[in-house]
Parts: sequence; structure tokens; C-alpha cells
Amino acid sequence: MPVFEEPEPKKLLTGVTYSISGPEEIQDGLKLYLNYCTLCHGMPGATEGGILPNLGYSRPEVIQNLQTYVLEGPLTSRGMPNFKGRLGIEDVEKSKRIFRLLLMSINDLIMAI
Repeated sequence: MPVFEEPEPKKLLTGVTYSISGPEEIQDGLKLYLNYCTLCHGMPGATEGGILPNLGYSRPEVIQNLQTYVLEGPLTSRGMPNFKGRLGIEDVEKSKRIFRLLLMSINDLIMAI
């Protein structure tokens, strides 16, 4: 029987702070992420991603500068759409806020295993 090496587990995103003022921001952010991001990136920290990398394994700088990637299009040549005109700065901020909650839940689950 062939022996396969286990790939090194990726490290989940850490070191990014967010301010969340209430449940409606979480709901809005989740809707935005599900509608615009999940198809290509997958759920943060839950999968390897889709067509594009899973943002749950990103470097903190990527999430801190997410509006640049989403609204200015520097990665269009690598498959990342430019959402300028469809999303605004506040939309990007709302979608960033869900990372903390989703990754906290995943981290809590990992620690419990």
C-alpha cells in the first residue's frame, strides 16, 4: 500500500482586529460574503478555497487591506474580480467582520478536539 505524506496544516488567520457594533452587522457581512466571495474563496478556514485561496488562511495584511483587493482590482490578472461599482467601502468592512466570528468558532472547535 503506498504511503502518502500528510500535508502541513495551514495556519488560520490571526492578528486582525474588528469592531462589531451589533448582530445586524454580522448578518449583513455574512450575506455579502456568501453572495460575493464564497463561490471562489469558500468559507473562511473551513475548506482549502475554491478557484481562489481561502481567505481564512490569508496573511493579516490581506484582510487589513481587503478594500484594495476588492475595489481596486490589483489581482484581476489572477482571477480576482474588481467589485468597484458593485460594492462600496462599507460593504467590504462588513464582510471583513465575519472573519473574526467564523475563525473564532473554528479555532474553538480545533482546541476542543
